Amino acid sequence: MFWFTPIFAVLVLIPAVRLLRRGGYSPWSALLLLIPFVNLVFIWWLAFGRAPHRASPWREDEHGYRRHAGHADAPGAAASAAHVNGGPGRTA
Repeated sequence: MFWFTPIFAVLVLIPAVRLLRRGGYSPWSALLLLIPFVNLVFIWWLAFGRAPHRASPWREDEHGYRRHAGHADAPGAAASAAHVNGGPGRTA
C-alpha cells in the first residue's frame, strides 16, 4: 500500500501546481496539500481568498460607495457601453 502514496502525491501535486500558477500563487505552496489538516485550511483559503494578480471589478466612487466597473457612472463605462451597443453612436 506504500506504493500508492507517491503516485497519489504526484496525481495531486501536478494539477495543484498548474492551478496555483494560473492564480498567481507560488507553485511551491502546493506542498501544503500534503500536510494533513493544513491542506483543508489551504484549500478553503484558495477558494475564498482573493487572487493576487486579479483586481476587483468593484471601485469606490467619490462618496465611498462601491460600484461595479461597468456601472454607468464608472470611469470608462461609456466605452464599454458603446462596445455593448455595437459601436459608438448606436443605441440599443
